[in-house]
Amino acid sequence: MRTVEVITRKGCHLCDLALGELDLIGVEYPFSLKLTYLEDHPDLIGKFGNDIPVIRVDQIEVCRHRVERGAIVAILAAPESISPR
Repeated sequence: MRTVEVITRKGCHLCDLALGELDLIGVEYPFSLKLTYLEDHPDLIGKFGNDIPVIRVDQIEVCRHRVERGAIVAILAAPESISPR
């Protein structure tokens, strides 16, 4: 099963919207969800700052700020033996 990671901050409205969209995607394309909070990972603050949410599938960044449904679905629908990028 693929892992979708959302890099977020506590109280982030755009992140909440992204999680809602990911819930809908997950109904058809199941995945494991991992939440990574910037507050808990100071090393990521310099890399992402306010460019959140960041969505990664199997550790590969797919989108920032908004869910790009087509890009995420393309990866989730592909056989796991195929590298996402």
